[in-house]
Amino acid sequence: GFGKAYCLHWVSLWIAGQYLFGHFSLSHTHTDTVDAEENKNWVEYAVHHTVDINPTNPVINWVMGYLNCQVVHHLFPNMPQFRQPEVSKRLVKFCKENGLEYTVVSYFEAWRRTFANLSEVGHHYFTMG
Repeated sequence: GFGKAYCLHWVSLWIAGQYLFGHFSLSHTHTDTVDAEENKNWVEYAVHHTVDINPTNPVINWVMGYLNCQVVHHLFPNMPQFRQPEVSKRLVKFCKENGLEYTVVSYFEAWRRTFANLSEVGHHYFTMG
């Protein structure tokens, strides 16, 4: 009936939200923050404060719905997502030529870094208030 459909609707929204937020946070939460007096240009900011997660792996691209290509997305937000893995190959060369550190990690390394960061932040909050 209506009650069961209503509950299934909210359960499916919760699962989808966890899936999307979990994959989105993998590229962002464990990177350094920007100091107030630090003035980076947009390219430096995107490359140094976001990571890409194995953009050459088509399985990871599919599982993450191309949320694994966040650096490329921040630099080219209107680009079709399916083109991002190819552009990431070019970005490697661009960053090397311009002295930028483009970080690419594996899927499981991204999860490890994210949980390590959450632990560190939680410990800091617990001890410092």
